[in-house]
Amino acid sequence: MRRERAQRSIAVASAALLLLAAFAPLGASGASALPAKVDDSPSPSAGPAGCPDIASGHLALSTIIATGPARMVACAKAQDATSLTFDAWFPSASCDGCGGVSDTILPLWLSGGAVYYDATTGVVTPGNSGTLGMQVATGPKPDGLSFDASSAWLEAHTLVLRLPPDIGTCVTNGTAARYCSISRYVGLDLRISAHYLDTAATTCTGETMTGGAFPASAAVGYCEQQLVVDSFTVATPYVCPTAPYTVADLLHFTSDRLVACLGSRIIAVTAYVPVPVSAAIGSLWVGTPGWLASPGLPSDAGWGGMIVTGAASADAPAFNVRIPPRFGACRLFADDPASCPFKPFAGKWVRFTGHFSDALSSTCSGTWTSPAPKPAYFTKAYVQQHCREQFVLSSKPTRTTAPKAP
Repeated sequence: MRRERAQRSIAVASAALLLLAAFAPLGASGASALPAKVDDSPSPSAGPAGCPDIASGHLALSTIIATGPARMVACAKAQDATSLTFDAWFPSASCDGCGGVSDTILPLWLSGGAVYYDATTGVVTPGNSGTLGMQVATGPKPDGLSFDASSAWLEAHTLVLRLPPDIGTCVTNGTAARYCSISRYVGLDLRISAHYLDTAATTCTGETMTGGAFPASAAVGYCEQQLVVDSFTVATPYVCPTAPYTVADLLHFTSDRLVACLGSRIIAVTAYVPVPVSAAIGSLWVGTPGWLASPGLPSDAGWGGMIVTGAASADAPAFNVRIPPRFGACRLFADDPASCPFKPFAGKWVRFTGHFSDALSSTCSGTWTSPAPKPAYFTKAYVQQHCREQFVLSSKPTRTTAPKAP
């Protein structure tokens, strides 16, 4: 039976909390507390001829892909059962060969944004430019496939799901992981609950590349065929860093996974400080409070940080530590760089403590300042998640010696 959105939506954070409670200590690889993964085999037919048994509640992802969205929706209507669960592997937030100009359907989160409309046939098909969604697969893609074989495998084994704004946002066009708010689940098996015929489908409208609207029925029909995530649970444990923590740990794990693993726990790290303030330049948006939220150029509140590396070399990967105002104003390109109290640490090894999920993260906001169109992923929730993923200094660093080589 159809359910209201309010009954469907469970925040992704709940899945992370469940996971952290189920697997202790962090980084453990014990057995999952969730039910065993259901065998990925075709479900028996039910209802109209050729329909999978949607009313049973669980389907194999391969069955959903093989049936196709139009047929799945027809079967869902016939069986009066739009919701289903399935197991899937979350490989990444990317797709091969994305790009180009496409038509658009609003709301972007439901349509994926990029589509192609054939005015002759009235058919809407998925585009591949900036598509929003969560691409899942039946499992890892085999190595060594040719381009044609790879494309055929992706078509037969992957599916893009739609994410309501209260669950998360992903851009499936090969952008950096930071544009996927649930990238911490990459490489994990998930049990997903989802539905067709979302209630927001009736609001969908479309524009063509030439600026003309295409029939509302085409936009609505396309949106009805999108499989929208209600919630998901993790069927395999996270791989988390363990103490003693290193700069390599902070660089190796995606920042949102570090948030899920560590929460707001204060950790200590030994690092090298090549420069006292962040050397990042350029920004598409400005955040408040600036020292925590701004991604690049300073806001009125100022912005700053301390770059640290894991080795005293010119090409060592860098990690930025945010500096709360109570420790001083290490502003980007300050008129008087010497005013930064961390200048004496430049060129030295330090021991510092810090944390993710700063208490001020829930107050963060952002303003899009780029002349480029504001993307769909740029929301208040995105800015607040960006703030949670910043590593914030907890106390003033102290001088130390270089760590011994392993």
